[in-house]
Amino acid sequence: SSNTPSTGDGSENSPFSATDVQNGATGTGVWVEGYIVGWVDGMILAEGANFSVPSTSQTNVLISDNPKATSAAECIPVQLPIRGAINLMDNPSNLGKKIAIKGNITKYFGENGVKEGTEYKLDGKAPATAETATYKKVSSITSGKEYILVASGKAATAITGNYGYLQVVDASDNNGIIEVAQSCGFVIKETTG
Repeated sequence: SSNTPSTGDGSENSPFSATDVQNGATGTGVWVEGYIVGWVDGMILAEGANFSVPSTSQTNVLISDNPKATSAAECIPVQLPIRGAINLMDNPSNLGKKIAIKGNITKYFGENGVKEGTEYKLDGKAPATAETATYKKVSSITSGKEYILVASGKAATAITGNYGYLQVVDASDNNGIIEVAQSCGFVIKETTG
């Protein structure tokens, strides 16, 4: 069998392959499929590709059409707003599993990859959506509780890596109630002074 899968169209039934994305497939809200083979440590895919578990990052995985890939050239990076179920830090047994994820094809770690995922299927199971949490507007902060930071209809995400700025996602305020991906939560703790 060849490692060059047929070219998909980005639909749920015919997802793009990792190779399609490397070869310039584009789209927002498209499905991309591959095997989870590793993760990225750092900011550049070629330098930070890591194929062992457990991972030290909850924010990304590498996927490939080759389930035994061990080189960055065979992989594309996938950002995980859907952290709990997929990442190789909490789920080292996901290494080698097939994943399809719906998101936007864009540059990530300097290469074509997938970001802003909204749904995924792991090992062919029915789609799951990004884990969401509901927050309500407060006028004071209690040490140790979890909060989201929202301004101008955008919520900061905890996914900043080493880029030095906050990444944001859309957040609509519904009478002081906001529902966003759980990965937007920050635990705020009081320190001395």
